Amino acid sequence: MASVMEKLISPLASSPAEPPRNKVTVVGVGQVGMACAISILLRDLCDELALVDVMEDRLKGEMMDLQHGSLFLKTSKICADKGGSCCGPGPQGLCCGPGPLLRSRAPAAGRGPCCGPDM
Repeated sequence: MASVMEKLISPLASSPAEPPRNKVTVVGVGQVGMACAISILLRDLCDELALVDVMEDRLKGEMMDLQHGSLFLKTSKICADKGGSCCGPGPQGLCCGPGPLLRSRAPAAGRGPCCGPDM
């Protein structure tokens, strides 16, 4: 006869967890970047979402917001980093807006941590 603990606690998965199959990196966590990140999460387009921005406090706050809401989503991992070390192979989206003194977005595109000719 099974004990009460065995009846209440049962394994949810019979096999070990799979490594992430696809990863998407969003560079820039402003209004456009977060709209893109939320759309990607809601459409279940990736197993791992990486956020990159130069403003560390906002980056951490947006990552925590997404992690708190990820309980209701299928995305397994949401990470963030200022330097871009969490960026890996996979699609990357550049979502940068003009700085406070810039009128064009073109000069702002080169300021990001992992922006470059190979992106």
